[in-house]
This record gives sequence, structure tokens and C-alpha cells, in this order.
Amino acid sequence: MSGTGRYATADYLRLAARIGLSRGEAQRLAEAGACSPRTLHCRIESNPSLLEGSAERRAAILHAAAAQSEPREIRALAALRRRLLAAVPGAVPPIPLNTTPAKAAAMTENANRRPAPPRDRPRLDGPAITLLGEARWRLREQGRRPTCIPFAVTAMLEHPHHLDGDDDPDLSEQYLFWAMKERSPSGQAEPEHHKLRQAMEALSLAGICAEADQPYIAALPDPAWATGATPSPAVQAKAYKDRWTDPVIYDDEPEDSQGPGTAARLLALLRQGRATAIALPMMRDAAAAPGENNWRSRSALLYGKVPDPVPGAVEDGGHAVCILGFLPHARERRGGYFLFRNSWGARFAEFPHTDIQDGLPPVGRQGYGYLSANYVDRWCWELLSLAPAEARMRDHGRRLAGC
Repeated sequence: MSGTGRYATADYLRLAARIGLSRGEAQRLAEAGACSPRTLHCRIESNPSLLEGSAERRAAILHAAAAQSEPREIRALAALRRRLLAAVPGAVPPIPLNTTPAKAAAMTENANRRPAPPRDRPRLDGPAITLLGEARWRLREQGRRPTCIPFAVTAMLEHPHHLDGDDDPDLSEQYLFWAMKERSPSGQAEPEHHKLRQAMEALSLAGICAEADQPYIAALPDPAWATGATPSPAVQAKAYKDRWTDPVIYDDEPEDSQGPGTAARLLALLRQGRATAIALPMMRDAAAAPGENNWRSRSALLYGKVPDPVPGAVEDGGHAVCILGFLPHARERRGGYFLFRNSWGARFAEFPHTDIQDGLPPVGRQGYGYLSANYVDRWCWELLSLAPAEARMRDHGRRLAGC
């Protein structure tokens, strides 16, 4: 994770030498977050551009690093990636946020031109925050469909209900995704893109219903795969009665080099008890294959810890999650890590209690993860938080869930 590797130990340097790394490679990997056998394997696999020499040499070093890891974790990672990349029968590949090579190149160029947050920006401080309650909150699984936006937003709506002790609040991601496509003005204008703005508009114009009224199906054949089933008129009428009419907090491209920063804004919302959805790019090492990005890295899939992009990384699609906590950390560049709820089921953070000796505690729950404040500050695309009075939000959650 960001910043931890600056404190490389003698044990780390001996390990690096044992697997054949040069001193320069060891230092670059340490700066990218490597500081233990597991984190070294994670960084080598995710960031091949930090290694020197031929592809054969890189492969040999990766093999040597893997030998320092637990075999069961290696097997689990291979199985997870097969599930992530396996095509649904009769379905097309996921719709990427960047739909054409020209758009992908333009967005990547713009992202790499985006200035880094100023070094004199105050670090985040204060105690740890978690908005997770004790009640069970069943994990959600979006499957291979491009539906992370509705999953992140429904998590926001379900969150107050979860805090009230409901062991399984469940709203319809499928209904919200349909409304984003069919009722949101920006969704109709940009049907190939999926944005938090569309979800915000859909909630205010079409509402949302319970999962039982419009179930989500993770594996759909083409062409229903892209949008899903249209809700019945009765379901639409029921959802319309619960349109979102309270204020919202929304930012598009929220980074402001002169302001306190997106991470500070996000932390302030958490301190108010507000779960918040964010969207940001998945980033890939320039030397890695498409799809092998930081969200599908060993560190993320096995342990729930999404690594920061390395210099020169390129965009590889986008993702949205619901932010539910903050963990201060002295070695992180901006001062800590955000806890998020993902929509990849239990296949994300499959080993949530494993200590990979990166200076962060284990995430503790399958389906959840850590994201650095620096990553949020530099790369966040959108931020959305529903902002009514607390009692109104809880009442809204109860009505939507049919209580």
C-alpha cells in the first residue's frame, strides 16, 4: 500500500536479494508498498514495469516470489481470476467505461495529466471511523454485468437499515440500473457510460423498489445482459412513490488542487455518519496485460487491499464502491485508508483475516477492502452522498424495504 514500502527492512532486502532482485528493483518495489514476502509477491505481479530485463527474467522472479507465498493462496487466486474472467454463456464482455480505443486513449491521457495533490495539503487526522453495525449484511454479487454503480448506491440506501439491526436489508439494484438507462436524462444521453450522476437522477425521477419486486440476475444472456428486465407498471408505480426528494451531495471530477481535497471531503461525510459512493478508475501497470489492474491484483482479491497506481499506470475501466469507514495510518501519504463495501461477493478479500505484514490490520470481512486516501485524492471521478436528516433517511430505508 502507498507509503509503507519506504520503510524497507533488512529482512526485506535479504528476501529481495534471495529471489534475484537488483538493489534498484528492490527499492522501487519498496516504494510501491512491498515490505514482506506476501506484499513483495503482490507488487511484482501487479507492477512488472518496476522490474528490469527480459520477460523471461520477470517470469523467473515472479516464480521465485510465488515460492515464498502460501500455496493455498496461490490456488485461490487462480480460481478467483478464472471466475472473474470467465464469460457468461451467451453474454458479451462487460461494457467498459471507456468504450472505444480513442476514448480510452483520451481519458488515460487526461488522467495522466491530472496534477498530483499538493504536497503541502494537510494530512487527514482524527480517530478511526466505522459505519458498519453488528447486524449481518449479506454480501452482494454483481457478476459479470457492468452494474457497480447501482450496487454502490443501493448500499448507501441500505446502510441506515443495516444500522437499525436489520440482518438483510435488500433493495433492487436491477430496478436502479434500469432507471439509470431509461429514466435518467444523462443515462439516455450517454448510454454506453455508467455514472453516479445517472443513479442520482434515477432515484429522483423513478425511485427504487425492494429486491423482491425486481430481482437482480447476475448472469443474463445478450442483449438483456446490458440492461436487464423492464419492471412491470405496478412495480414502477410502487417505486415512483418513493422517489428521492431530499438534498444530495454530488461532485463530478471532485479533485480541486486549491481546496482541502476529495479525501478530506469524504472523511467529513463519514464523520457525519454518511455512507458515500465514489467512482474511480481501475489502474493498470503499463507493462501488464489488459484486465490485470490494481482491483484484480493479488493484494485486492485475496486480502481486500487495493494498491495505489504506480507512476505511468494507465486506466483500465472504472469501478464504484460504498465508503463506510476510515483508518488513520502514519505511513500513508495523505494520512490513512478508507474502508469500502464491494459488490464482488465473497470472492473479494477471500482471506480477510490474513496479516500480510504491510502495516495495515487485516480488513476482517470478506467483501470489504481498504483504499488509500492518496488514491481517492488523486483519481476520484465522482462522489455521491444522500444527505437528508438522519431520521428521514432511516424512515426512507424502512419504507423501501417494506417494513
